[in-house]
Amino acid sequence: MVFGALVVIGLTYGLGRLANVAGPFIVARVYAELGYEAVFGFVAGCYVLRGLGYAVYGLRATERSLEDVNGRLALEGRLAS
Repeated sequence: MVFGALVVIGLTYGLGRLANVAGPFIVARVYAELGYEAVFGFVAGCYVLRGLGYAVYGLRATERSLEDVNGRLALEGRLAS
C-alpha cells in the first residue's frame, strides 16, 4: 500500500514539474494565435480544473476544527512532523 502511494505521489510531482515547464510555452502559443483574451480564458480554465480536483479529491473539512483535520492528517502520515 505504501509503495503504491509513493508511486502516485511521485507521478503527480513529476506531472506538476512538466506542467511548470510546458505552461509558459502553451501560454505563449495561445497568445500568439488567439490573443490575450484567450490567455485569460486558458488560465481561468486551469484554475477551474484545479478547483474541481480539490473539490473531488480534497480533504473534507466542513464543520471540523483545524485540530481535528490536522490530527487526521498526522494519523494518515500525510503531515510532515
